[in-house]
Amino acid sequence: MPKLKFKQDIAAEFGFSEKTLQRKLTALGLSLPRGYLSPLQQRELYEALGYPEGIDKEAYRGLEALTKEGGNDEKEED
Repeated sequence: MPKLKFKQDIAAEFGFSEKTLQRKLTALGLSLPRGYLSPLQQRELYEALGYPEGIDKEAYRGLEALTKEGGNDEKEED
């Protein structure tokens, strides 16, 4: 399972600065929070920009299913 990363880590994977990453995201209409990026957020970013060399696309494939299986914390009302 992919680990948490900072935006600067992801920018380095693409070979550009964090500022360039931010400009590319802004141009695509995407914004990401400060701090660590979850594997789901990373996948969203990779899907928008393409997967850089060395990143295993398959590692991100099943993430959505894992979050859905985690359950919904909302309680059903009778």
